[in-house]
Amino acid sequence: MCIRDSAKTVRPGSAFRSSGATPDVEGGASRAAEVDLAALRERACQDDELVREVLLDFLSTSDELVGEMIGFANTGRFAEAAARAHRVRGALLALGAGRAAEAATEVEHLATTLSTARVLTDLHASVLTGVLHTFRMRLDAARTEMFRFLGARSQTTDGSSSQ
Repeated sequence: MCIRDSAKTVRPGSAFRSSGATPDVEGGASRAAEVDLAALRERACQDDELVREVLLDFLSTSDELVGEMIGFANTGRFAEAAARAHRVRGALLALGAGRAAEAATEVEHLATTLSTARVLTDLHASVLTGVLHTFRMRLDAARTEMFRFLGARSQTTDGSSSQ
């Protein structure tokens, strides 16, 4: 549902549900996606310029936010890491990047748990390393898909490529 139409009819949170599939930019076929670009375009009322702006904003700010999150986690500042993970998760959900958002949720939950732990063990450190690695992989996959979408859109809007 288009955001313009959602104020009257959408229940809280329902605008961000992801179908898990999106049209393949190159071939037009549906496939499992890291980012549900079709749903994002629908929420943006098919306004590709708005989608482009939102994606570019996320891509330009996410490195700093994720870097802070990882830095806080690696230095034992777990409450701050959890807060950053929560912000990243919200942005990813809004973009339809469900898998990366799930991984951010795992970071948030673990960081919250570790922030109240009295004793940290090597096992905690190992689990944290694994969770952060999984998050980074999912985020990188989502970012790659965002860049692919942006590249395909710029090719079609400047006339240099026909698709």
